[in-house]
Amino acid sequence: MIHDGQGRALGRMAKIWSPPEGLKFLRGEVGAVVRWRKADNKEEFRAHLRRDIWEAVAPELVWG
Repeated sequence: MIHDGQGRALGRMAKIWSPPEGLKFLRGEVGAVVRWRKADNKEEFRAHLRRDIWEAVAPELVWG
């Protein structure tokens, strides 16, 4: 999960993501906000999507 400075949940990373080993988290910010539409996906995946339109935040995380 990604939390802000007050501990509020902002989002989650993909299940396979993990932070880089041996590095310290320095900062993070919103890199982009992407609007997805069901129609943008291949037809074979559309039946699994719960919404017609949704937004996803792409974070920019800096490690050092």
